[in-house]
Amino acid sequence: MNKIGIIPPHFLFFLKNEGIDITSFQSSNFFSKNLYDRMIVKFPFGSTTLDIQVIFDNVDISSPPDFLLLTNNNEELIIDYDKIIDKWNFKDSNCLYDCLLKIKKFYEISQEKKFLEIISQYISRNRLNNFNNNNENLNIYDYLEQLYSYIKKSFSNYRNLPESSQFIDIQFETEKKGENSKLTSVQISYPLDCLIRSREINRAPILLININIKNNLNFFYDILLPFFVSSNTIRLKKETCNLLNLKPTLKRLENSIISSCIFMSNREKLITKIIESHIGFPLEIDTKNFLNLSLYFNHNKTILNNNVEKKTNTRANNTNNNNNNNNINSGIKTMSFNFLVYIMFKKEEHSKFELQIIDCDALNVIQRKNIDYGITEREIINVLHIILSNIMDCVAKKK
Repeated sequence: MNKIGIIPPHFLFFLKNEGIDITSFQSSNFFSKNLYDRMIVKFPFGSTTLDIQVIFDNVDISSPPDFLLLTNNNEELIIDYDKIIDKWNFKDSNCLYDCLLKIKKFYEISQEKKFLEIISQYISRNRLNNFNNNNENLNIYDYLEQLYSYIKKSFSNYRNLPESSQFIDIQFETEKKGENSKLTSVQISYPLDCLIRSREINRAPILLININIKNNLNFFYDILLPFFVSSNTIRLKKETCNLLNLKPTLKRLENSIISSCIFMSNREKLITKIIESHIGFPLEIDTKNFLNLSLYFNHNKTILNNNVEKKTNTRANNTNNNNNNNNINSGIKTMSFNFLVYIMFKKEEHSKFELQIIDCDALNVIQRKNIDYGITEREIINVLHIILSNIMDCVAKKK
């Protein structure tokens, strides 16, 4: 990003590395329009993005910036600015990111509050009047309330996704009917209990539920995956569902998605442990499906050179001690072992991977083996021992 300005580059690098789009660089300097001090961050939130304008102080760049949330309906969102910047640290690359997370939370709470107020008013009004009109689909508000309660209750049973990564993204459209607002469409999205990465934005599969209020209690669904995950990971058959079967339908969808993701999460966990063990230097990692990992292994070993001929002539017997030491040293050599280690997971067999070890000097495969793996700590340690044992076997054979 070739921009001239005062926006701290370490903030930009951190956000871009998280897959966050940054647009609309602008300057408040009337004489130099290239001295950018403000930008719009499209911060991922569920099925949408929050457009947040970040405005830095062009006099003191180390001071906390101002934030302006650009909503589609131009409604003002009250944000506690002091809470957003309470831990501001200019030297910390992720401090701007953490501020944006807090804004996202304020927005989430605000949307939930407005949504629940509309539902509550409509349900109370209809119950009070005891009004029943088939054309109005009155029961749909009860189902919306059930849907919200179901998601909130589900979060309490989550075991893999941390609480900081749990959210409900509620996007809705309304129309004025007298003094009250009436919902016309609702889209609710929430993450499932399957952590793929440790960061706090869209690092789990997200289930999207679209409801048209006038569509006879039917709803449609979709799936949103993290930006670094291939869409081939989950192949979800789309169909029209009915709110009458809301809970069993959601359970079926959640189980189908999580079961598809769990194998990928298991592979990622094992790959991470292999890298952390420092068996070799990582060369290439498949971050879309976590099916492949390649390592460079180097090992130097000093050994006795048995091919050195012993000198038995009389001149050798008359040499001084230094020459004797040189003769001893000349019988020692250092060997370098350079291997490429390939780990290739099998899609059809979710508990196996193929290990290949290639001699970099001879350019041939010297070891090929299928290995079973698990994801418990004990099983992972066992796999690491097996990989290292196979590599050292190759070292022994080459020697």
